[in-house]
Amino acid sequence: MDSIVTNASATIVVAGTFANSPLEYAISYSIVATCCFVPGDFDSDGAFNIADVTAGITRIFASGPAPLCQDQADANGDNTYNIADVTYGINRIFGGGPAPICGTTNG
Repeated sequence: MDSIVTNASATIVVAGTFANSPLEYAISYSIVATCCFVPGDFDSDGAFNIADVTAGITRIFASGPAPLCQDQADANGDNTYNIADVTYGINRIFGGGPAPICGTTNG
């Protein structure tokens, strides 16, 4: 599985009569959920750590497995996973850089 997609939209139509007058209501809604629970957590083990950086390097340079949630692996929040996310993670762990943030592709 390369990603988890949890988007949905629908329209509900309610029709009937009230006091002998026809009524019709339409309600539209969209649900957009993200799979990002721990920003930077490439391996989805519930924590951001050196294992996530290692998994990212393996993905990029050795065709390792894709993250279950790209938004979660996207440590710098630019909506793509690449070497910049690995660098961001290394800077956070070893250099006290900013905390990872989630991407927003919902995938």
